[in-house]
Amino acid sequence: MRQMLFTNRSRVAELAAADTARMCAAFPGGMAPSAGGPVDVTPACAALSTWDHTYSLDSRGSLLFERFIMRLVPSAPVPASLPWKVPFDPRNPLTTPNTLDIDRANVQQAFGDAAAELRAANIPLDARLGDHQTVTRGGQRIPLPGGSWQMGILNVIHPVWHPLAGNVEVATGTTYLQVVGFGGSACPNVTTLLASSQSADPTSPYHADQTAMFSTGQWVPSRFCEESILASPALRVVRLTKK
Repeated sequence: MRQMLFTNRSRVAELAAADTARMCAAFPGGMAPSAGGPVDVTPACAALSTWDHTYSLDSRGSLLFERFIMRLVPSAPVPASLPWKVPFDPRNPLTTPNTLDIDRANVQQAFGDAAAELRAANIPLDARLGDHQTVTRGGQRIPLPGGSWQMGILNVIHPVWHPLAGNVEVATGTTYLQVVGFGGSACPNVTTLLASSQSADPTSPYHADQTAMFSTGQWVPSRFCEESILASPALRVVRLTKK
């Protein structure tokens, strides 16, 4: 469960990213149509073709793909509302929908508009996600993995988009996480994580500590049983005696 959360795989990307990369590579001269005229998408094609379909900090192509999908279906449920050549069939739920209809003019323009949007914000089309999806804690910019719910990602992260600056701050998303394992012993294996950290006080040591852990996929062990408490490297025992 812990590994699955921080894999940051996008179901929409698994279904549509390869088709999107093919569309990108097919634009004549590497120029995609957009509302403001043709836009050069050449750097995006290479990034999308090698993208692993995750929203990890090092992923490239993920930010452009998200802006593309958001422009194509800004408020409708995804992936059901995407223009598929083969729509969802309840009799074949594992293999449908499939094949994004990249021949549609609105699909091609949505991609070009997304590319123009990134260029207007001075963001490279093959930008690293961690460089453009951050939250501020105590004046420090901490990169966060994950993506919007429209991308079909378990680790939901919703940044605030500014037309001239891109993602300026993560506003909402994953908060408290807890994974409990029962391995047959009397003591459960419990790990937790508070993505926003524990304190709103910028001077507190607990203002950004768990946000930084969330950034790198670390967990906090919770110690409920005597043996796990005694095993803590941070354990401090104070013995009180009655006079």
